[in-house]
Amino acid sequence: MKIFAWVHLYPPDHCAGAEMMLHEILLGLKKRGHDVSVGVNSSSAPEWEGIPVYTTGHWDRVAQADIVITHLDQTRAVIKANHRQRPLVHLIHNDRQLKYHGVAGDDAQLVVANSEWIRKAINWKWRTIVVRPPVHPERYKTTRGDAITLINLYGPKGARTFWQLARIMPDRKFVAVVGGYGAQEIMDPLPENVELVQHTPDIREVYRKSRLLLMPSIYESWGRVAVEAMASGIPTIAHPTPGLLESLAESGTFADRDDIAAWVEAVRKFDDPAHYKAVSEKALARSAELDPNQEIDALEATMAEIVAAWPNNRL
Repeated sequence: MKIFAWVHLYPPDHCAGAEMMLHEILLGLKKRGHDVSVGVNSSSAPEWEGIPVYTTGHWDRVAQADIVITHLDQTRAVIKANHRQRPLVHLIHNDRQLKYHGVAGDDAQLVVANSEWIRKAINWKWRTIVVRPPVHPERYKTTRGDAITLINLYGPKGARTFWQLARIMPDRKFVAVVGGYGAQEIMDPLPENVELVQHTPDIREVYRKSRLLLMPSIYESWGRVAVEAMASGIPTIAHPTPGLLESLAESGTFADRDDIAAWVEAVRKFDDPAHYKAVSEKALARSAELDPNQEIDALEATMAEIVAAWPNNRL
């Protein structure tokens, strides 16, 4: 298949969860022999890890494609530009996305939810599948460090909880990673026990510094960074959003994001080597359960069926 993804942002400039999910999907489809490319408004790189990235000629590429993928901020523009020329796949990363962008039934030949709870929450009446964000453990596995890490210092991601912990626990090392979106909440002056890391496409360097990952997010539809950390056996302490409960399963340690005492207690519990080892092993086991190839195979098969039926079956 000739597959064109027309989206608003893409790595290496923007490496948030939604963009990394798309990138991993495209890498997998390319590995399976498909012709894949990406269109964005602007990019610092003409390709990323072998995926061509174009900043012009998007309408022509839609016309030449067998199937088109979009998501998030580019949704309405792609619907308008495509105008039923080609089957359109929407990647869904939150339960409000379809309603927010006014997506109608015939605007999407396939809706791809990133978790089971999202599939149920959107209650889409047409063709829908679940593709959990593919994470290949070998791309993220590394040695562990000794820091407590938060990735994305955006308020809804739990920046306030993170900075409170860093203040309360001055004897611990913390890593604060600037996120790809949202107003970043950074303490000034930076506490001596906190290392600030800029937004980076090489997130493995962050995991190499980390012993624990914090995810005090008010909303996560899945929780990709937790799954990335699992590849190295790094435990995650998280707020119990539906997505994090689903992605972490038994490997997760959960505490309400506003209960700072519970977070301090959870962190200190990992001082016990036996407890750390037991949870780390659960994280590695959960990482092995989440087979990325199974996710991409399912998407490839469904897209091929849609392409084969087009244009006779537009839904």
